[in-house]
Amino acid sequence: MFMSMRNFLVDNFITVTPGKSIILEQFEFSEIRGLVSDVQIKQGPEEKAALRKLISHMEQHEGVCLEINELTNLQTILHDIQEYDNDAEMKGLLDRSLQLLNKHQLPIPPDAVSLIDHFRPIFLKDERLQRLENSNIVKARSSNWNICPFDPVITVPGAQIRPITLEKINKQVVKKDLLIPQFTDEAGIVYCEMIFSNAKLPESNFMSFRGISYESSGALWINGHWIDATDDKDKFERGSHIAMEVNMNVVPRTLRFFVEGRQIVRYVTNIPARIRFFATLVMQYDSFCVQQLCKLNKPIGILREGDQEILAFDDLFNYDTSVESSVNLLCSENEYTIHNQLSNLQDFFSTSQLRDKLIQGIEQIEEKGGFEDCSDQN
Repeated sequence: MFMSMRNFLVDNFITVTPGKSIILEQFEFSEIRGLVSDVQIKQGPEEKAALRKLISHMEQHEGVCLEINELTNLQTILHDIQEYDNDAEMKGLLDRSLQLLNKHQLPIPPDAVSLIDHFRPIFLKDERLQRLENSNIVKARSSNWNICPFDPVITVPGAQIRPITLEKINKQVVKKDLLIPQFTDEAGIVYCEMIFSNAKLPESNFMSFRGISYESSGALWINGHWIDATDDKDKFERGSHIAMEVNMNVVPRTLRFFVEGRQIVRYVTNIPARIRFFATLVMQYDSFCVQQLCKLNKPIGILREGDQEILAFDDLFNYDTSVESSVNLLCSENEYTIHNQLSNLQDFFSTSQLRDKLIQGIEQIEEKGGFEDCSDQN
């Protein structure tokens, strides 16, 4: 998932994420936003001065830490700086800042159960992605099409586990062992919130167009075509908080998206009985941070007048008949490998090319029989 840097138009501490309520009316968040920007952009004494001011604010007001975690990508920025800055004084400032931020994590609804300790990113190509130490942040090490599914697997009780019978796709070995879940939860309703960043690049990008994909333009790709955004607020950029909620208790099972806490009008039904969330990174230094992952007793998303249902076709997840078998941010556990191998074929494209060029190229590969091996599945 790709987006450009965003400046939040927030003057006071007002939360945007469902289930949270923190308001510090006498403190202008614009100053904090400016300090976070200085830490990211400036170097040397100015960078340290900005970080000292942030630490002072965080030590004086617990709510500042919560709002920084909720409204900025400061944690990712600090982890990025840790990688290349060996200055002893700066190291101390970074450690103190992260200590404060980690101490005051975003609260979850009182009736929710956190699954964040079971977060386990899966790297099918170790050299391309890295989980930053002591964090839930995954960072791209190269400019390639990098798809990162992660545990836990969310399942309906008794859901069938379809075996992966493919050994290779287009001469590439299917890494079945990596997809064995380390944790599975029979959670009926799961909410997952992420923030995406890039420590170096401000430009916007496009994202995966296969399966079910929610693009930064607000468009939704499903069943082989785009469904345009219904509101400009559906668009998102780097630094934005994107969340999704799956409800496995209702019939049909439902997927809803949120942008900065706002539920979008379109929602997807008929999702698989076993799923994994995953994220897509393309540009070097792109990263995503899973800020919340929890199961709920009741959904945050609600059906409102005017909401638009989009039914996912059954064959979208049936890899007996189709290679289009993934959901961006959400995927059927046993379908992921096929989509990943498909995405690996896209590495010969420049990531700066238009999405239409990618689509055209994949179609040409399909016409040449690049996916013949998909036909021998169970």
